[in-house]
Amino acid sequence: MDDDYNERLKALKRELREFSEDLDQLRKRKANGDDVEQVVAKVVAIESEMRTKFGALASQNTEIQSTLTSIAHKLDALANDLNHQKREVNTLQESNKGNVWARIPALAYVFMAIGLFAILQLGIDKWAEFKGVAP
Repeated sequence: MDDDYNERLKALKRELREFSEDLDQLRKRKANGDDVEQVVAKVVAIESEMRTKFGALASQNTEIQSTLTSIAHKLDALANDLNHQKREVNTLQESNKGNVWARIPALAYVFMAIGLFAILQLGIDKWAEFKGVAP
């Protein structure tokens, strides 16, 4: 779009330069009614072309701005949704940390303690056996 705009701008500058040269030529010779009519017609044509081109560019600019605005709103909504999900996950993780130990019944703690002492005793006996010390 920038290249197209630059090309249009170059063409407009070229037309203005040609118009300026034509105007200088008309100044040098004696002006009559036909020459003035030609100049007026050319000025009117250039003015209408400029209004059309700038109107088209302004409408394209408005369209681009509205599209970018809608994209920005969608990105904001997505960021808000992600932050909400992150807060929910953190809350669930924090609330589930304590719940795991709270859900284990007291009898299970007793069995775990008995198992732990049995493993320790067995481990001490095996270590003594490897060292050659009798228990």
